[in-house]
Amino acid sequence: MNESTIILTNDDGEELTLQLLDVCEYEDKEYAIMMEETDDDEAEIYIFEVIEDEEGNNASYYDVEDDDILEAVFDIFKDEYQDVFKFE
Repeated sequence: MNESTIILTNDDGEELTLQLLDVCEYEDKEYAIMMEETDDDEAEIYIFEVIEDEEGNNASYYDVEDDDILEAVFDIFKDEYQDVFKFE
């Protein structure tokens, strides 16, 4: 598992500190699976589409609005990390 901290700023200028758990590919696109940094056991999972710049040096993260894509990417993540996380 590749963990790193990422701070994202939403359209309202609010910052959200997330832990990057994994990046997976689905239908020729990359998706980042992130978790809110929290002390409790019920952390929220976020999934963003990853789009890199032309040089591949910087990545931008975009909301995924298609529920079918969100579900498919989350299923990939759950299958890969079923022994690491407890999913409900």
